[in-house]
Amino acid sequence: MKVRCICIDDKNKPMVIPQDKWVVLHDKYHITHFYSKVEKGVLIQGVSLYEKPLDESCAPYDVFKLSRFAIHEEDIDKLRELIALCDSLNEVNIQSLMDEVETMQLEKVEN
Repeated sequence: MKVRCICIDDKNKPMVIPQDKWVVLHDKYHITHFYSKVEKGVLIQGVSLYEKPLDESCAPYDVFKLSRFAIHEEDIDKLRELIALCDSLNEVNIQSLMDEVETMQLEKVEN
């Protein structure tokens, strides 16, 4: 499953990530996996992109922050489905993620 998104924040690229693996403002991508973890009491949500896979050379970074992307309003349900699928794989609390997605300001993006 792939969810369409567009980059809305390409600032603050970590130095260990090569430029060719970094996202570009306004470029369109496809989210293939959703990750969530709590670090120092803060919920961190990340995504893997089909077009920009991060590998071990980018360590410790292996995902992009979800907040770097806007999801097309037509794909919000698809994002929820992907979160649910990844939740079952990652044993993450789906309700807290769904609440977070619903409260996020998701920008409408052109096709």
